[in-house]
Amino acid sequence: MKKFIVLLFLGCCSSFPVYSDARSDIMTVMDCFFKWDKFGGEETGKQCISQNVLYHRVNSNGEHVTNTPPLDFKGKGNESYEYNLLDIDVFDNMATVRALIRYNPQSEDNTYMKTYVLYRVNAGWRVTNVFWGRVTPKH
Repeated sequence: MKKFIVLLFLGCCSSFPVYSDARSDIMTVMDCFFKWDKFGGEETGKQCISQNVLYHRVNSNGEHVTNTPPLDFKGKGNESYEYNLLDIDVFDNMATVRALIRYNPQSEDNTYMKTYVLYRVNAGWRVTNVFWGRVTPKH
């Protein structure tokens, strides 16, 4: 019985560092993503975004629309918004990140909940999908 408990304990504890490393890697990728989103740059984008990243939203007519921004995106500007990561879930080679985005000028109308889907590929974690519910303000 003692051997079973020890094995069970070791099995639980040995998986924790892998999860912790994945969360740390995902945080690094999300920092890279927000840097790319604010400042642009193809080299930055290649470090954290899938080349075929797909953005999903519902337009003002209530229709689901998608687009893929170019990796050489110019960025929205450093002062365009603030973000707070709310939640990170990791399962094997997939993760989801939820963030609250507050576009400037900050107001309820300029606050968005966005969900990012990441996959761990050969090059590391990459953002593959971004979901939000309405049109982003123009800057």
